[in-house]
Amino acid sequence: MSRILKHEFENAAGRGIVSWMCLEDLKANANTFQNKQVEKEAMVILLRETMGSGFLIERDEFGKPWPFNKTGFISISHSANWVAFCFHPNQ
Repeated sequence: MSRILKHEFENAAGRGIVSWMCLEDLKANANTFQNKQVEKEAMVILLRETMGSGFLIERDEFGKPWPFNKTGFISISHSANWVAFCFHPNQ
């Protein structure tokens, strides 16, 4: 499994966290369809490892992900070989 990197940060609005992981090892033997599944599974792992197993995400009517009960703000991203997640309680 790829190593998860985490960085906590602080700004005028409070403390946040960003984490990311490389998918190279996970995608080594996957085809295109499997790559999408690998990205989804990797994001679940990343969220669990960063925020704990009780952290749940829901989507609004536009498909934007939010922390369950909308307590804080998140950003989720992925590229060819990386997935990333950012959480901040106020921004």
